[in-house]
Amino acid sequence: MAEFAPENTVPAHIAALSMGFGLEIDLQFTKDRQLVVVHDRTIDRTTDKSGPPGELTLEEIKAAEAGRWFGEEFIGQKVMTFEETLQLAREHARIPFSLALDVKEVDQGIEFEVCRLLNKYEMRESVVGIGPMITDHDLRKRFKKADENFPAACIANTEEEWHAAVDDQFSDWVYGRFVFSAKLAEQAHEAGKRIYSSGQCMLKHEPRNWHDILGAGPDVLLTDYPIDCLRVWREAVNSRDETE
Repeated sequence: MAEFAPENTVPAHIAALSMGFGLEIDLQFTKDRQLVVVHDRTIDRTTDKSGPPGELTLEEIKAAEAGRWFGEEFIGQKVMTFEETLQLAREHARIPFSLALDVKEVDQGIEFEVCRLLNKYEMRESVVGIGPMITDHDLRKRFKKADENFPAACIANTEEEWHAAVDDQFSDWVYGRFVFSAKLAEQAHEAGKRIYSSGQCMLKHEPRNWHDILGAGPDVLLTDYPIDCLRVWREAVNSRDETE
């Protein structure tokens, strides 16, 4: 909920979770191998410090001010760790699925730390792994080796890729980047796969695409305009109910 509070901070996450939305978060290692939630390659844009997370210790990153840039009322906000985010999601999530994990780091060992924390907080069933792994077969395989039940996603930009994603043995989700049909969605669901709808056709303000994808029945949709999308879906459902 970047329009209400500084991104990847406690107020932003609580705002989204309390409204019934999930979170899409980006994970990176610090210099001392702690997982933090940082979108950019550096912390420059969203804090008063600078540098890549991988070149800073957790203590150095926690010393950064992460709220002032957004507004004086958010002074004192800090960069969150993955563990803190899991704790927050457990407390405030209103839906079974609550986190999409964009694992930006591909260093050996990150898969074990991600899976360890998910299992510690019993959150494995509430997440999906996205980011580089949607196109990286070997990375998905690594996460499955760390935890055979880790829910990874596989990319589908076209109908042809959709079939390949459904057949992919190292993923549990199809990451659809186009306005797919109900027939394709049914195929994925019958194969035991869940569907994550995203891409520019959904991220941007595209009411027609939001409306059309509703009929296909994705399990999750990622957009930069969740409130507007929800409004479109509610109007579509109400209109359908009135004609029945």
